[in-house]
Amino acid sequence: MTSQEHGNIKVFISYSHDSLDHKGRVLSLSNSLCDDGIDCNIDQYERSPVEGWPRWMNKQIDNANYVLVVCTESYEKRFKGQDEPGKGHGVKWETSILTQELYDAEAKNKKFIPVVFYSKDVHYIPVVLKGVTHYVLDTDQGYDDLYAHLTDQRLIPKPKIGNIRQLPPVVGDNLQKPITAAENLEIIQSSTKSQYLDAKFNVPYRQNSFFTGREETLAQLYDELKSRNAAALSQPMAICGLGGIGKTQTAIEYAYRYRDEYESVFWVKADSIDSIVSDYVSIAKLLNLPVKDDSDQNLVVSAVKNWLRTNNNWLLVLDNADYPYLIEYFLPSNIQGHVLLTSRAPTFDNLGITNPIEVKKMLPEEAKEFFLVRTGHKNLDQSEIASLEELIRELDCLPLAMEQAGAYIHKLKCSFAEYLSSYRKHGLELLEKSQVQNTKYSDSVATTWLLNFEQVKQTSKTSTDILSASAFLNCNNIPFEVFIKGSGELGENIYSMLHDIEDDRLVFKEAIEPLRQFSLISTYYDKNTFDIHRLVQVVLRDGIEKNEQQRWAESVVKALNRAFPKVEYKNWELCDKLLPHVQTCAEYIRLLNIETEESAKLLNATGNYLHKRARFKESESLLKSSLEIRKKILEPEHYDLSESLNNLGELYIDLGRYSEVEPLYVRALEIRENTLEPDDPAIAESLNNLGELYNDFGRYSEAESLHLHALDIRENTLNPDDPAIADSLDNLAGIYIHLDRFSEAESLRIRALDITEKAFGFEHPDVAACLNNLAGVYNVLGRFSEAKTLLIRSLNISEKALGPEHPAVGVSLNNLAGVYNNLGRSSEAETLCIRALKITEDALGPEHPYMSNRLTTLAEAYRNFGKYSEAETLLIRALEIAEKALGSEHPDVGISLSNLAVFFKDRNKYFKSKSYYERAIKVTEKTRGENSLEVARLLEGYASLLAKMKRNRDATTKHNRAKWIRSKIEKGSKK
Repeated sequence: MTSQEHGNIKVFISYSHDSLDHKGRVLSLSNSLCDDGIDCNIDQYERSPVEGWPRWMNKQIDNANYVLVVCTESYEKRFKGQDEPGKGHGVKWETSILTQELYDAEAKNKKFIPVVFYSKDVHYIPVVLKGVTHYVLDTDQGYDDLYAHLTDQRLIPKPKIGNIRQLPPVVGDNLQKPITAAENLEIIQSSTKSQYLDAKFNVPYRQNSFFTGREETLAQLYDELKSRNAAALSQPMAICGLGGIGKTQTAIEYAYRYRDEYESVFWVKADSIDSIVSDYVSIAKLLNLPVKDDSDQNLVVSAVKNWLRTNNNWLLVLDNADYPYLIEYFLPSNIQGHVLLTSRAPTFDNLGITNPIEVKKMLPEEAKEFFLVRTGHKNLDQSEIASLEELIRELDCLPLAMEQAGAYIHKLKCSFAEYLSSYRKHGLELLEKSQVQNTKYSDSVATTWLLNFEQVKQTSKTSTDILSASAFLNCNNIPFEVFIKGSGELGENIYSMLHDIEDDRLVFKEAIEPLRQFSLISTYYDKNTFDIHRLVQVVLRDGIEKNEQQRWAESVVKALNRAFPKVEYKNWELCDKLLPHVQTCAEYIRLLNIETEESAKLLNATGNYLHKRARFKESESLLKSSLEIRKKILEPEHYDLSESLNNLGELYIDLGRYSEVEPLYVRALEIRENTLEPDDPAIAESLNNLGELYNDFGRYSEAESLHLHALDIRENTLNPDDPAIADSLDNLAGIYIHLDRFSEAESLRIRALDITEKAFGFEHPDVAACLNNLAGVYNVLGRFSEAKTLLIRSLNISEKALGPEHPAVGVSLNNLAGVYNNLGRSSEAETLCIRALKITEDALGPEHPYMSNRLTTLAEAYRNFGKYSEAETLLIRALEIAEKALGSEHPDVGISLSNLAVFFKDRNKYFKSKSYYERAIKVTEKTRGENSLEVARLLEGYASLLAKMKRNRDATTKHNRAKWIRSKIEKGSKK
């Protein structure tokens, strides 16, 4: 040091924010100067200075000993005030200060130093700075020259002044001259002589003995490169993907595996121009080119390029070429060898690469093989295999993470179960305890993406926020809708860009492009979704303060709530896309106690959707969580509470948990009656639901009253073709069937079907339900052919709309089987019954009351076949299920008892039959009334049995009572 002491040199860098890459180069320059003892400052080190950017820049320029002016085309335009409007004012402010200072100093400039990253940009140096030395920073020498200027050092010491010597006279023109361009070209071209064609190999890594899998990628790479030998011009090939995914390891394996097929294999680190130049110089030395030691590195690079152009059968690997434009200059035209790039960037248009090979996550089986080889573990029991598989899932098959985990497991000789347990407690902290070896990976999981995160942050605040929000969603298939529909909940940066782009998805694609450029996400534009690696999410969350994690989680929950649509069949596709992300957020809601109206609403809607899709266990969990949140944060009479109570009750109806339903429905109705107008459709919904419950329990009079009230409200407040009216009509018809009012039931269900078809079309699951219910009327009336036609149509719709394993499909199958039994087609009935039974048992469990009905239908088919023993077993099992699920005095129990009574009577087992008849009559009298038609039918069957038993007096008594009941019902119907 001469004029400046260490640590006292202050430098400020003035530059334009041309691109992410440009900002990265400026940041790298500033960091290098700081590392070399110079106090360098740039705006990237600041978030938002208190005094504001103009004053901050003014202060930086005032305090600086030197100002480095990074000259580009954009900088010059802004310097001249010729840039497009809205492109930023920073450069204009800085250059106005610069111009003023030069004017005040009468153009004597020692402070402002023009620099360029590429020699092609020299002509963009502003006129007022052209009179001073500029520096081109595309080589180490250029940086050293600048550093020497800033620190007042001389790179070439001046020798002592010697004595003047006499020269001999010169004859002719043999004067010593500088080397001309033509002579330089001759030197470069001399590099093509055959003496330099010895086999060379400079891969800086040992072959990885733990390398596993990637056989398909390696085979594709080999085929792609070798197939290009026949081409006149060989194009480069690229493998791309997320950092840590194994691109470099794949390239290393390729280089070693096929080294014998190449005469020379060269490895170049391509993450910066400096590293490329340095490795090209190393290649020149490896090849022993004449210019290998020349101080002009451009000459050396040109010699290597010429060698590559004029020789063949070589492989050049450009590793970590994350900025493809950097390497364009270093590749000769008309190459005769193979060029392989590894890069996080997914596009290489400037290099003519149209189909790069994307390196994906390892397959689970490949990951398992890797772990076994890496750790040396053998002969795993089932528990260890399960732990290994779960660890692979947690690490999401990322090779870098598996290397770290595998190294740690091998070092400590611990089991997979032990490591998995610790990882779930400590996460990234445990993973980082095993630092990777430099011979395998350059960075750990924690650091491999941090520079990319920072570069995205400098490029786009919107992209940064999208990345942060994505850390709190499921890692796979994140829908664009979360950010588009939920933009208002995700902060100003996302909202300002995405709030009004429902029909313009290109804007969102533009917003995530910086993330795609570093392979931080994988996009699926055909599905409007993207993926983010699970461990990228872990590193992102780990870098966010706890209070910020809470804020982001709450914001994502609100955004999902905005995006989640009304639970209707037409919206199921979107519901299904959003479902995994809601389930992920449900965990954050639980862990972070996110108890808000939005979180409760989201859980309720998703639980309702899962109910529709027959995913009952998941549905119950979400619906109960929603209800608990609402109980905590809402007033006791809040409408949303009634919604949760109602939805949970509807679920329990389908689960056959009837005893839990009535308190929920009654409370929901109370809230609505206390807070809404008497004719509000929501009250009708509660009345309708309670009526369905009472119908299931045989409380027909109460059920009819509720359904009539609900229908009255709906017809007075809704459009005549509203599906809610069809719902009331259909449910009222169900009561009338039990009351033997079949004509009324048929009329109501025909009208319900008509309304439903008009509202939803002909392929909607609600239409299938209406068809099924109308078929039930026809089956009771003995109109089996009509019933069969409707049920076949219902079955086709249900299978298509709901899937072949949905319980509603089981209902249609069972009912169609019942019709086939009545038609004498028992073989077809058996096939349908067995399928219906399996669907119902798989979806609802073996003890669900629906199972009783399925077993009874199958028993009827077996009885028709003469398989009486099997039929008896099924009928007894059906009764046991009904009694256990519904109680001993439920109408369905009466039906099961009646079925057994008839079965044993037909089998001439009179005493068994008599016992079941007596129990059936007792239950039916209690549930349907002593003078109901169903009791009359039972009495008639019982009288027939008693006659066979020669108990004629008792038979006459029962027969006369049945006759009296029928007479009374007939008189009542006439009135």
